[in-house]
Amino acid sequence: MRLLRRISPGNFAFHVFNDQPPAYAILSHTWGNANDEVKLKDIEDDSASSKPGYAKLEFCAAQTAHDGLQYFWIDSCCIDQTNNVELTEAINSMYRWYYNASSCYVYLPEISVPDPTNIGMPRQQWVSTWEQIFRSHRWFTRGWTLQELIAARSVEFFSKEHTRLGSKESLEKIIQEITAIPVPAIRGSLDDYSYDERMSWAGTRATSRPEDMAYCLLGILKISMPMIYGEGQAAAMSRLRRELAVQNQVDEAVHNSGQYRIPLSLSGVPLINKFVDRAYEMSRLEDSLLPSRGHGRRKVAVMYGLGGIGKTQLSVEFVRRYKDTFSTVFWLDGRSEDSLKQSLALTVFRIPPGQLPKGSTTRTLQTAEDTNTAVQDVLTWLSTQGNSSWLLVFDNVDIDFQSPTAPPEAFDPRTYFPSADHGSILITTRLLALGRLGTSIKVGRVSREQALTIFKNDYESEIDRKYMLLL
Repeated sequence: MRLLRRISPGNFAFHVFNDQPPAYAILSHTWGNANDEVKLKDIEDDSASSKPGYAKLEFCAAQTAHDGLQYFWIDSCCIDQTNNVELTEAINSMYRWYYNASSCYVYLPEISVPDPTNIGMPRQQWVSTWEQIFRSHRWFTRGWTLQELIAARSVEFFSKEHTRLGSKESLEKIIQEITAIPVPAIRGSLDDYSYDERMSWAGTRATSRPEDMAYCLLGILKISMPMIYGEGQAAAMSRLRRELAVQNQVDEAVHNSGQYRIPLSLSGVPLINKFVDRAYEMSRLEDSLLPSRGHGRRKVAVMYGLGGIGKTQLSVEFVRRYKDTFSTVFWLDGRSEDSLKQSLALTVFRIPPGQLPKGSTTRTLQTAEDTNTAVQDVLTWLSTQGNSSWLLVFDNVDIDFQSPTAPPEAFDPRTYFPSADHGSILITTRLLALGRLGTSIKVGRVSREQALTIFKNDYESEIDRKYMLLL
């Protein structure tokens, strides 16, 4: 591993460690024009300061020193990218390098904000001045930064002025909303997520070189393979899946009594720390949706009630209790037609590729055509004979498409039901009117004891969130 150390202002030196490197910091950033980035040879011939990317090097050196460290690593200049052997070794080691780093600094020069302590601005007001830019930042759309976010145990975000915006712990809720990656995975816990699910997290991301869409997933999938730039994205993804199959780290097509089975996906499922029992509503869900309750053809269940009354919480608990009853569970975001299509399209990456049209699990979802095709592939797969015990959860469908005053963005969720009726569908909504779509289950007022428990849980969660913001 080649690390950098600043000897004096403007003077840097490389140090190579074959084993047990000293404590070091690491930089995560988005590349600009390749010619603008500082490369290894620019450090060696003292021409680095002439490159626009030199500002990143200066930032990383200053923050490293501030944190009491001497060494740091930057991908653009600490790898000899003209040496294919070294490049392959670095890419296969990169997840481990980020994991072992003492700190990972995410430099976002597009965000320009002063330190709030210098201007006397309340922190929450200060956050609101840059949060919108943060949410749409290119860092969240790049393939390589996916593994950097997950691998590094300590991730800190900085503005152009080197102002610390927060950490992945304090900004956890925002990051989850931006990326749709489950919170446990953001924290680095991947064991509960299938390999296809981990691959789906890169579905809406992009890389400068097409093959990197496969290579950037190596660490997340815990496999190694050689780099063959020029083979193309489809070939790289095919090799990636072959490596997974050879190592028996993914089950591509398991048949149990003629039925397909995919492990429960936690992607998109809200994190519910403490469940408040609602026995009557739970029993109605069980009667309506479980295949063991005597239904030859399972119907749609619509759970309605006021916002915040516990519909999603009940749905999460139902899914967790009965995940082994269903062959497949897909959790879908029904807030809008676009969000529903996107979440449904992402499930294509969890379906064994041999059961889908060629290319379905290797494409990215960067265009509307890609998304629409993936949606149809998933619905077709769900309708396959023998694939008969799936559960789809359409969460937060709150627009009445049949109302005379329905807005232009209203949509009929039935458009996204599989053509076969041998699975189960649960819809959560605030609208009584949508109850006509299936078995109607009202989530009403809670008892005084339940209300106090809900209030206590919400209060504790909010205190935890505000505490993390202050760290």
